[in-house]
Amino acid sequence: MNQKPLYVYIGTYTTENSKGNRNAHGVGIYVYKIDRESGNWELIQEVPTLNPAVLQYGKNQKYIYCVNSNSGGVTAYVRNEETGMLTELNTAMTDGKNIMIMSVDEAGEFMVTGDHKGIVNVFRINEDGSVGEKTDSLILPGEKGPLNEKIQPWSRPHHLPFSPDGRHVLIADKGLDIVHSYRIDREEGKLSLIQQLKCHGASCPRHLWFHPNRKWAYVNTEYTSTIIACRYDEENGTLDPFQVVSALPDDYFDVNTMTSELVVHPNGKSLYISNRRINNIGAFSIDQETGRLTPIGWVPCGGKKPRFFAIEPGGKYLFNGNQSSDTITLFEIDSESGALIDTGKVLDTPTPVWMLFTDAVPCVDAFGTEN
Repeated sequence: MNQKPLYVYIGTYTTENSKGNRNAHGVGIYVYKIDRESGNWELIQEVPTLNPAVLQYGKNQKYIYCVNSNSGGVTAYVRNEETGMLTELNTAMTDGKNIMIMSVDEAGEFMVTGDHKGIVNVFRINEDGSVGEKTDSLILPGEKGPLNEKIQPWSRPHHLPFSPDGRHVLIADKGLDIVHSYRIDREEGKLSLIQQLKCHGASCPRHLWFHPNRKWAYVNTEYTSTIIACRYDEENGTLDPFQVVSALPDDYFDVNTMTSELVVHPNGKSLYISNRRINNIGAFSIDQETGRLTPIGWVPCGGKKPRFFAIEPGGKYLFNGNQSSDTITLFEIDSESGALIDTGKVLDTPTPVWMLFTDAVPCVDAFGTEN
């Protein structure tokens, strides 16, 4: 049986923000082909576009979408399954001026976007993969959090995934310290508010990840460095918190850290979280009866500012993007314990802040170089 080629798509920052802390010198989206036998990564395309900091697949991986941060735009590409190359379809403008996050439902029918000032838009996706009509626009409701004006000046949605069944959108809002839950009318493309889960003040909920069993969901808070475990009611789209754990080692006493990415392993047995400034990745086991978390351990991320990491679809490897050191570092995941094993392999690539894999990565022998 002939397998399709294996590709990975890497999003970057191309311009600085007002803080000047992005280490922005990417050109756009970087496309790598991975050799299934040797594990060699070959850069085959650079797609110039403004700050493609978030990438999402469309239906059956035929399309890729990106936000264009520092603008109000989202861009659609068609993906050649054989060559891996991307061809631009169109760019659509949101109602905001600084798009932060975007999600596409598994059916590839709707896109939801979030702006730096709390503006959420819904778009239909056309049959040809292009971004179509805007079907809804709203500003997330609530009172801003108690941190200073630079951190929580207003609503700041930082993650808004569709629920696994595509009926709800959950929005981690770091500006209001709220996880909003909305039902999406799949005929009209309209959102209706169901729940607002209030998190600790100044905690800044950042990302949310559903467990494969659809019964639990996990939220990380950026500024208090915690993980909130919740029961998820799939029928009603609501969250019920039952545990809060620290994302940090118990001997770490500095307050100068922030969580970033949060991912549940595809097998549902473990969870991983990255801690910026302290520059490590934490691993937690998930009790299969209760959903409760127990620390496994922490490993240095091998660089600076681990903003994003991805577990490839096979679940064997974790690829960590170090935004401030222009590297992707590779960790093997212990199949029994869930612990991370540093392979010492490093790939140099500019400002990596997002990764999409088309398939499981069977071999990493030629990935990067040894530390």
